Amino acid sequence: MTGKAEIRDPRKSKAKRISNNSNINFNQGRGTSYKNGLSAESSQPFLYTEGDLNLNTYDIINVDRMLFATAAGSGDTIAATDYGIEAIANGASAPYGITYQIPAGKIHTFNVGSVGALVVSDSAVVATVDMTTANINLGGFKIKYSEISTPSPNPAANEGFMYAKDVSGVTTPMWLDSAGTETSLLGGGSSGWVGTATSTLDMNNFNIEDVNVLKINSGSAGSADSFTMFGTSSAGALNLVDDNDFFDFQVDGDSKFRMYDDRIEINEPLRTTVPNTPNIGEPTYPFGTVYAQHLNSSSTLTVTLTSVQLGNISTNGQVKGFSGVIGLQCTDDTITKGTQGTVQIPELYNNSEPSATDLNGWFGNADGCIGIMRTASQTRLYARSGSTWKYEILS
Repeated sequence: MTGKAEIRDPRKSKAKRISNNSNINFNQGRGTSYKNGLSAESSQPFLYTEGDLNLNTYDIINVDRMLFATAAGSGDTIAATDYGIEAIANGASAPYGITYQIPAGKIHTFNVGSVGALVVSDSAVVATVDMTTANINLGGFKIKYSEISTPSPNPAANEGFMYAKDVSGVTTPMWLDSAGTETSLLGGGSSGWVGTATSTLDMNNFNIEDVNVLKINSGSAGSADSFTMFGTSSAGALNLVDDNDFFDFQVDGDSKFRMYDDRIEINEPLRTTVPNTPNIGEPTYPFGTVYAQHLNSSSTLTVTLTSVQLGNISTNGQVKGFSGVIGLQCTDDTITKGTQGTVQIPELYNNSEPSATDLNGWFGNADGCIGIMRTASQTRLYARSGSTWKYEILS
């Protein structure tokens, strides 16, 4: 290295110096002078130069150590087109490193046998064997992966591979364990793992969020997506594709509520959380026909309709009390039901002779209708039969 300090006292062992001194063979280049000297430690001869040493393509063999000058005046920099090694001096007495220099476009190769275990170029550092190291602190830098296919064979036991893979057009970080299970390392964002699970996903009390569509398949279903759950900006939807199936809501394995294509089944009592507050239906959205075996109220069952019709009562059918006697009344009067039951019929006061039209309007216009009319002097019980009103005077 031009301009380096004199190479003095390499401190070789006695045997090495004797061997080297007996094998010096070189061509002296112009501008180079060679001197003999004595080692301070053993009076053995050694070689030092006051210029560059040109070995003319020959080797230096049996080298014990190579020590680089770091004192002031030894800080010349290797040119970018050179191949060489030098100590990096700061112009004083304190060195701070070693430079390994090659021209641009060339490579450093560290071979083990015939294998280039580590190759350093101006674009990458490539290790072709496993690397064992302590922590890797990247600071503000990053690790860059190129997409590959799923590695084969699988890693050995207690080992794993981390790599990048194309998943539906998205470069995705993946993990492959020794069992061959491939898992996406994406924890969120717009992309995620796409593939076939080979074991149960345990969320460990964490959430599954921002799901587009949750598809649940059944081996016996008639569609690949037999059950889906998804949300829109205004609603959440549960969709069952197979016409022959139904939603079954269970508690402790018991079916409580089922939804079919054409009906809803409830297998337990239906009740409110707050008594007498929720309604079934609304005035503008009434229910159609209500089929019920019993209507039971803890107090008064109020029906606010224009009329109540009881139809399809079979022969010998009855309207009767479920338990005990009943009371029937045609007004909103407050009535204490009798111990044997109560029946109230229409009654009014009229002190003039009624017409058939009057009676039809008061008591009903069908045969079988009855009613009571009071006058100033008598009480009549009217009954319609054969389209004609008849009466008896009650005494």
